[in-house]
Amino acid sequence: MKRAIIATILAAMLILAAGCGAAGNPSQSAAAVSGTTAEVAENSEAVENSGTVSENPEPAQFLTDVSASGRNVSYEFDPEDSDSGWDAGSATAIALKKDAADISGSGAVFSGGVLTIRQAGTYVFSGALDNGQILIDAGKNDIVRLVLNGVTLRNDTGPAIYAPQSEKVVLILADGTENEVADGEGV
Repeated sequence: MKRAIIATILAAMLILAAGCGAAGNPSQSAAAVSGTTAEVAENSEAVENSGTVSENPEPAQFLTDVSASGRNVSYEFDPEDSDSGWDAGSATAIALKKDAADISGSGAVFSGGVLTIRQAGTYVFSGALDNGQILIDAGKNDIVRLVLNGVTLRNDTGPAIYAPQSEKVVLILADGTENEVADGEGV
C-alpha cells in the first residue's frame, strides 16, 4: 500500500515538475526510484519533500499535501490510484532498447523515439530509452497504468513521460527494481 502511495506521489511530482518547467522555468529534473524510496533531484540539488497521507473511507481515499521548493500542492486520490496490482498476462510488455522498442501486445506503437500509448490498459516497461518519450495519447477518461520494471528513460529536450489529454495515469514501480526518469532542459 505504501509503495503504491509513494509511486502515485512520485508520478504527480513528475507531472507537476514538467508542468512547472513548461511555464518558463528551464530546469532539468530527474527522478530515481528504488523499491519504496524516491529521491528527486532538480538542477543537481536534492529537493526535500514532506507530506502527509491520511486514509479516508470516502470515494477519494487519500489526500496528500506536498511541499517541494516552497510550493504547496494538494492531491486527491481515488481507490484505483493506490491499486498497485497488475497482471502480466493481460498487460502489454514493452522492452526499451536505447533507440527502439519491442512491443508484445496491443495499444502501443513506437516511431522516431516516441512510444505512443493509444488506449486504456496496463503497459509494463523494461530496459532503457536514451533520448525518447512515452506519450500517452489515449482518451481523456481512459485509465492508463505504466509499470516501470527496471527502466531508464531520458528525454534531452522535453518530458520523458507526457500525457497532454489524459485525466489520469497511474505509475506503478515493480518490486525490487530501480527506475530512472529524466526530463530535458526547458521542461
